Amino acid sequence: MGLIIADEMNVYGLSLSNCYVNVDNLIISKTGSQDMKYVISTNVQCFTSRTARNQNEQTISMRQLRLLTNDTTNLHEQVYTLLKKDYKNYTDDFDEIEETSNLPRI
Repeated sequence: MGLIIADEMNVYGLSLSNCYVNVDNLIISKTGSQDMKYVISTNVQCFTSRTARNQNEQTISMRQLRLLTNDTTNLHEQVYTLLKKDYKNYTDDFDEIEETSNLPRI
């Protein structure tokens, strides 16, 4: 799952649109408080396009996103809901990413 961002993005001085954004490496940490809250940390990866992501090209930017929640169901959905607040125009992309690596799957 990812987002195709129609908004124009400025990345290293270049104006790009239709970039592909996804989240990777969700880490769940329990807070020290007694109210059973969790911090969900994830990397937000930005590629020039979905094709670039499919071809395992390098990201053009990466940042961290953190979510505080007490609900551990549908974590990807919660993270994407928070991520979508950063963009005005986007399309949800639910298609599977094609694996192009020759490495064996574990």
